[in-house]
Amino acid sequence: MPDPMGTRITVTEELASSGTTILDIATRIGTELSTLKTQLAPLHEYWAGQANVNWQDLQKKWDTAAADLMSAPGQLGAIGNTATVNWTNYTDCETANINTWTH
Repeated sequence: MPDPMGTRITVTEELASSGTTILDIATRIGTELSTLKTQLAPLHEYWAGQANVNWQDLQKKWDTAAADLMSAPGQLGAIGNTATVNWTNYTDCETANINTWTH
């Protein structure tokens, strides 16, 4: 196991855009889910009675789960926003450290 005190930590610039990348991916997945929903919508017309009711119930659950995962306040949105905040905090801290030791 490496010695943490002797290991240099490198934080790459790629982390700066990670939040935006995650949000972009969530948007693309959301678009794909919307397209799939549109393609599946005509199917419920073929079902009657309890089958149609069950379809509608499952569709509501699916919509809720997708919104919870994909929307800006959803899980992926929260991860993306947190990554952006963490990068900003990291760079602010690094700048403060540099300024502290610069004479």
